[in-house]
Amino acid sequence: MIVFVRFLGYFSQVTGKREERINLERGSTVEDLLQVLFSKYGREFRNAIEREGYREAIFVVNGKEVKRDHILAHGDEVAISFPMGGGILENPLSYFFNPRSIAVFGATGNKEKLGYVLFKNIIDSGFDGQVYPIHPKEKEILGYRVYQSILEIEGEVDLAIISIPGKYVLPALNDCVAKGVKACVILSAGFGEVESQESRAVQEKMYEIAKESGVRIIGPNCMGILDTHTKINASYFWEVPMDEGNVAFISQSGAFGGIALHYVRNSLLKLSRFVSIGNMVDVDFVEMMEFLGSDEKTDVIMLLMEGLKDGRKFIDTARSISSRKPVLVYKIGRTGAGTRAARSHTGSMAGEFRIFEAACRQSRVLLFKNMDEMLDTAQVLSTQPLPSCDSVGIITISGGPSVAVSDLCEELGLKVPEFDSEAKKQLKEVASPIAALSNPLDMTPATPFSNYSRCVDIVMSLEYIGGVIAINVGLDSREFAEAFVNASRKYGKPVVAYVVDTPVIHKIFRDNKIPVLSSPERCAYAFKNLVTRANWMLFG
Repeated sequence: MIVFVRFLGYFSQVTGKREERINLERGSTVEDLLQVLFSKYGREFRNAIEREGYREAIFVVNGKEVKRDHILAHGDEVAISFPMGGGILENPLSYFFNPRSIAVFGATGNKEKLGYVLFKNIIDSGFDGQVYPIHPKEKEILGYRVYQSILEIEGEVDLAIISIPGKYVLPALNDCVAKGVKACVILSAGFGEVESQESRAVQEKMYEIAKESGVRIIGPNCMGILDTHTKINASYFWEVPMDEGNVAFISQSGAFGGIALHYVRNSLLKLSRFVSIGNMVDVDFVEMMEFLGSDEKTDVIMLLMEGLKDGRKFIDTARSISSRKPVLVYKIGRTGAGTRAARSHTGSMAGEFRIFEAACRQSRVLLFKNMDEMLDTAQVLSTQPLPSCDSVGIITISGGPSVAVSDLCEELGLKVPEFDSEAKKQLKEVASPIAALSNPLDMTPATPFSNYSRCVDIVMSLEYIGGVIAINVGLDSREFAEAFVNASRKYGKPVVAYVVDTPVIHKIFRDNKIPVLSSPERCAYAFKNLVTRANWMLFG
C-alpha cells in the first residue's frame, strides 16, 4: 500500500524533500514507517527524531495526531514534525496565513499605483501584527515608517509581499532569505508566463532560491492572498468581505478570484482563505490542498485551475482529502484554444481533459465547467446538511418555474417522486382547493399564509424526500420563509431557494443560512451536486 509522507520544518531540511510516496505492507504502523525512513535517510533523520533537547516528534495522520502504534491505511497522509508553542504543528505554509509580521515591497503613497492599494488593504483588513512598508525613496506611507530595505528592519519578518518591477524581484527575494523571512507572495508578473527565455530563467532562479533556502513562495504573477480569520487582505482586491467563513478558494486566475469575491458579497458563501496561486514556482495546488485539508477553519475547498505540474499527484491528494471535505474544481483550458490561452496566461499546460474528468470522478472530486455552478455548490455545501436520499421535493406558489426545475431535476438524474396518497390527503386539508398536490407542490397564492408551515412540514417529513427546493415569485410572506426554516431545522434536511421580489423572505432565508440562488435551474444543479456528495459519503 502507498502512504504519503510530508516532511515539515527540520525534517524537510534533513531529507531535502517536502513529501514522498512510501510503499508499505498492509497492516504497517507509524513505527514501521519510521523504520523505512530511518533506513532510507540514515542516522541524521533518526537523530532528529530521538535527539535530546527536542520534545518527542509529532505524527499526524489525515489531520489527527496519532501514536507510533497507529495502523496505517492505503492513501493515508502522514505529517512528521516537532511541536511548536501551543501544540501547533510546524507547517511552513502557516506563515502565509498566520504571520506575526509582514513586509510589503512596493508599498507606496501614490494612490494611482497597485502598491498603494495592496498596502492599504493590509492595514485596513484588521491584521494585528507588525507591518513594514518597503520603498527605496519614500519616507512615510499612511503613517507608517518606510524602510529602504528589508534588512533595515530590526524585528523578525515572517511574511513578505512583493509587488515591484520584475527586474528587482530576485534581489528582493535574496534579501528576504538573508533576513530569515519564512514565506513570500510574489504578485509581480512577467516571468514564466511570457515567451521570453530570460524571463523564464528568472522564474527558474526563484525556484532554486526556494529549494535551497527553504523560504516558501506563492506566485509569481498572482493577485495575492487573504485570510478572514487572521484578518489579512494581502491582495490587490479592495472592499473584500472579511466575514469569517469556511470555504477556501485556490485560483490560478486572479480575475476569477475577483468574480468569487463579488459572489461572496451577495451570498451566504464565506471564505476562510483565498490564494491566487499564479505560476506556482514553489507552492502548488497539491501542497496548498494538503494544508487546507488539515485546516480546521476550512470545510469546503474550491479550485480554479488552468494546468497542473503533476496530475497523478493532484488526483491522489484530492482523493485523500475528499473523504473528509468536499473538493470542487473548475477546470479551464479544456480545449485546444483554451490550452493555448492557458500557456500564455500562466505558463501552464492544460492537459487532456477527458482523462482528468474521469480521474476526478473516481476520486470523488466535483468537477465543473462553469464558475457559477461551482460557487452555488460551495454555498450550498457550506450551509446545508446533506440530503438523506436522491429525491427532491419542490414547493412553490409559482407554477411555471416549478415545472422548469422539475424537468431539469429529472434530466440530471434526481428523483421527483409523486407524493403518496396519505401525504396528498394531509395536504388537501390545509392547501387551497386549487392547489396542485403532487410533486411539485404548487400551493398557489390562494393557500392561507398560516397554512404554509403545515404544507412544508408534511413534505419535509416524508422519508423518501431528501430535501426541498423552494420557489416564490412576488408573494412576499414571512410565513412562507419561516415554514422552510422551521422544517429544515426539525428534519435536518437541506433547502435551496429561488425567490424574486420578496425582500422579507430573502432576508429571513439569509439570516437562517438558507441559500437563495439566481434561477430555478441553478437550484437544480446545486441540489444534484449535494446529492452526489451525499452518495459519495454514504457509498464511496
